Amino acid sequence: MRTISAALLALTLLGCGHTLVVGQDGRIRVVVQGDRIVFDDPILFAMDSDEILHESDALLDEIAKTLQEHEEIAAVRVEGHTDATGSAEHNQELSERRAEAVVEALRERGVTQTLSAQGFGKTRPLCQEDTEACHGQNRRVELHIVR
Repeated sequence: MRTISAALLALTLLGCGHTLVVGQDGRIRVVVQGDRIVFDDPILFAMDSDEILHESDALLDEIAKTLQEHEEIAAVRVEGHTDATGSAEHNQELSERRAEAVVEALRERGVTQTLSAQGFGKTRPLCQEDTEACHGQNRRVELHIVR
């Protein structure tokens, strides 16, 4: 994880159309980068559930703040992804529910942009190894700016 001391390096991104959000803990949390909204920490869910854990509240607050500060962003697609454990059908449904839960959490925080949810299940892995670290990378939510 990057800290406020690393923020000086990251500030060079600002001249390239990127926006940086530093959290109250001094960590760089949210970056608008091209057609994506990138964040350091994953949005955490209860095991095999679409319930967002309270540990992700601060991150969701900062994502919402970033969107509220960027009126030029008209629409965002929230994408849910799972790891390869479990059936394809179950993972697809879980990824859809998790994406919907993030959309709802952002709406509750006052985000007014058009938000859509899409689940991809286990069809777009970031890595292929059968390790817990790899599974953790594949279990994710991504935010894509669509206009």
